[in-house]
Amino acid sequence: MNKITFFINGSACMFFTLMAIYFLRQRGESNLKETLGKVLAFWAFLFWKDLPLMTETFHRSEFFKILFMSVDMWAVVSCAFYVIELLRPHSLSLKRILLHIIPYLSFTLLYAITGNYFVFILNGIWAAAYSGFIIFYLSREIRLYNRMLQNNYSNLEYIDIKWLRTATGLLFCCLCIWLYACYRVSWIGDAIYYCSAILLWGVICYYSDRQKAIDLQEDTYANSSEEMPEKNSYTFIPQLKYMLEEKCIFQNSGLTIMELSKMLGTNRTYLSDYLNNNLNTNFYDFINSYRIEHAERILSDPCLNLTVEEIAERSGFNSISTFRRAFEKKHHCTPLQYKKQYQNFPQKSLQTD
Repeated sequence: MNKITFFINGSACMFFTLMAIYFLRQRGESNLKETLGKVLAFWAFLFWKDLPLMTETFHRSEFFKILFMSVDMWAVVSCAFYVIELLRPHSLSLKRILLHIIPYLSFTLLYAITGNYFVFILNGIWAAAYSGFIIFYLSREIRLYNRMLQNNYSNLEYIDIKWLRTATGLLFCCLCIWLYACYRVSWIGDAIYYCSAILLWGVICYYSDRQKAIDLQEDTYANSSEEMPEKNSYTFIPQLKYMLEEKCIFQNSGLTIMELSKMLGTNRTYLSDYLNNNLNTNFYDFINSYRIEHAERILSDPCLNLTVEEIAERSGFNSISTFRRAFEKKHHCTPLQYKKQYQNFPQKSLQTD
């Protein structure tokens, strides 16, 4: 059975090593991919270091087992670095990194020097508390991040982070499996842990590779330099209606609130305040409502026989999946079903008459 564990461990070593190389080679594209590459390299180290434990010499040493488990606890803080870079780009400073690392480093060094098992227990308590804080931070920041996206972008393809909730659940399961494998040592527990780690980071790597970087400094959180608008003084409203109804600027799939505010000669905060407080909507839903109405006009025109992809493109959606989700959310049917219902309605009315 030890051979099976050895094989799966070796597979995990190769997976994390190759993924680390893949993302580090793309480090010039974004800080997120560079951070992910470094985190994957650290996880690769965690799995490579487990190989000596499978030898007879290290397998019998309780000291090295506990020391290596102390190092394993560093995995949580490495995950935190990735999450921080994802949710708050460019905010990882050396000072912040040290604040996260020093407690883990201190506990590990203290155990290596003293060999006191109580130090390992304290390390575990700290790791559990830290993990709870990270999960709380994630739940809060994901909400803020998604709200920020909806208030600033009309297209969320490849920039939203809904997938992070799935990754968080997988991380929680992975940690639970690791704890079980630590206190109930068996080849099955180790094998399941290695497989869960590969699954977790496979999901993260897949979505991170498609994730587009956005400039939070310019477009989102940095609004302190903008003056807050005076209530009931939205002089740009006529121009806004003209730009949307006559110029059809919603057909630009990459339209952002910053670009629209520049077209209107106002600032982002002013326009956002109008949408949020007067129309009770956000920028994403506001623009997509015009896109859906445009798609409805195309679908109801018997002279136009366009594919769903062509309708989505003409309406300003950058993908069929996004168009279908938005359309089904409003009409509870697919675009083609809507078209058939609309075309059949007049015929039924004539038959009744």
